[in-house]
Amino acid sequence: MSNKLHMTRRLPGARFLPAGAAPAAAYLAILLVVPLVVLVTYSFWKADFLSVTRTFTLENYTRFFSNDLYISILVKTLLTSFCVSSVIVFIAYQVAYAIVFRFKVWGPRILVLIMATLLSSYIVRLFSLTTILGTNGILNMALMGLGITDEPLTYLLYGYPAIIITLVYVYLPIAVLPIFAGLQGVDRTLHEASRDLGVGSIGTFTRVTLPLSMRGVRTAFAFCFILSAADYVAPQMVGGVDGQMIGAVIANQFGGGSNYPFGAMLSIMMICGFGVVLGFCLLVEKLVVRISRCHFWARMNGAKRVRVPDVPLTETTTLLALVFLFTPLLTVFVFSFNDTPNPGLPFGGITLHWYADVLTDAQFHRVLLTSLRVAGIALLGVMVLAVPVALVLVRRRFLLKKPLNMLIFAPMAVPGVVIGVALLATFVTLNVPLGTETAAAAHIMLVIPFVVQVVRTRFESVDANIEEAAHDLGSSSFRTLRTVTLPILLPAILGAGILAAAISLDELLVTNFIIGRDATIPVWIVSQLRTGLSPALNVVAILMLVGTLVLIGLAGLLLNGRKRARQRATTEGIDV
Repeated sequence: MSNKLHMTRRLPGARFLPAGAAPAAAYLAILLVVPLVVLVTYSFWKADFLSVTRTFTLENYTRFFSNDLYISILVKTLLTSFCVSSVIVFIAYQVAYAIVFRFKVWGPRILVLIMATLLSSYIVRLFSLTTILGTNGILNMALMGLGITDEPLTYLLYGYPAIIITLVYVYLPIAVLPIFAGLQGVDRTLHEASRDLGVGSIGTFTRVTLPLSMRGVRTAFAFCFILSAADYVAPQMVGGVDGQMIGAVIANQFGGGSNYPFGAMLSIMMICGFGVVLGFCLLVEKLVVRISRCHFWARMNGAKRVRVPDVPLTETTTLLALVFLFTPLLTVFVFSFNDTPNPGLPFGGITLHWYADVLTDAQFHRVLLTSLRVAGIALLGVMVLAVPVALVLVRRRFLLKKPLNMLIFAPMAVPGVVIGVALLATFVTLNVPLGTETAAAAHIMLVIPFVVQVVRTRFESVDANIEEAAHDLGSSSFRTLRTVTLPILLPAILGAGILAAAISLDELLVTNFIIGRDATIPVWIVSQLRTGLSPALNVVAILMLVGTLVLIGLAGLLLNGRKRARQRATTEGIDV
């Protein structure tokens, strides 16, 4: 009997949705689907003075289409995000290509370095870049020192150029991973066959490599476009009055503007704009693929027609990308010891008193405890909900499996600003007090996809015959789960838990809306940045960076520990 027949026989359950997946599905429906429905409903209501009139109206949509300002901001946002995503994909493709095809032994190490910058705190990366582009930053000081300019260039930190640079810096590592995965799936024998047929380097790339890796490119572009267009923190920090983005306008409507219906409408229009741009990009992609396959283009890319100079373009781009990603983080570390009241240049000497100030600051202690409390609650909740779902998705067959998959990973696809304002509107409507509990509830929903994916990947590698043998020996399903399945999955579960804690401690885009009067460390850093820069923020950024990397490192050790033990056991002839 095959493993699939064994699994079907020994794990009978509901035809539509197994009981193990029901709690997580219900939780995501309540914390994600219902708030999105509430947000759409709000867009058809009207805002009065400190209240909302709950009667159907199209006034918000009429106001949007009759006001060139909001249309202009949306168009600028989409164009800016398109530019950001295009630059990111262009750089990320070269980096991923060099990792897969050029660097050989060093490729995996370079990928780990790039992922390390991605795993560092979002707010740390934002803050670190301001130390480079600020008026007292390294770049302005270098330009003035070289005599290129007499005064700091303010547009480096304020305006659309600053927004583009910042968003490229923040989201570049995200694009490398899916493109790398796409290039990993390219069969290298196809390159050899292409060369044997007389096709040149450009022809091989356009007709073999690029089409086969296009799925990764498409995923990277979509993720970067949505994330950059919906980001509201970065534009607020570096945009200034001349660099408004629609995400920041939406955040303002749910903050100081206190116009929830209009903000909800802007969220809907932003999502519609995403659909239009991404749909257009998909059509362009299909057109480009057709052109690349035509006979004329194939002849133009023949070996005898085009000669490609042997220039290490991808290797150079990769090295420059690493410098671009690590320089701001190293700058924050160096300036955390700077004995001046400015977080940038000039460097006045080495001191540790900024570390002492932060570690003895009562306010920092308070926000640290809040962050740990939220992360602890989120960790307990996600373990209860996500682990059963991962087991069900691997071992069970049911009609709603695909919709459940989409629901589980939906929090990764919906922009953070939309989730944040939707939850805020829902909590306000239901008179739910904002605070640590609401933030923890949102964090559980946000980290479920990560825990499910980690545990699911590990469980897929477990031989189902091990559990089948326990059943044949008379063990019940619960006892098999307790004595066989969970011990095997324990390293992966612990690793996923540490990863969930790291994500929760770093979460900002959603937490900023629903934390109320409380504050986690990222929320507190943003509030401090609005009042002025201080060298103490360098210290907080370094502490967050080190804490996040330590947690991620522990998760990696736990996830790889079982794999190494299995390899040793296989070498010694022992079955693990």
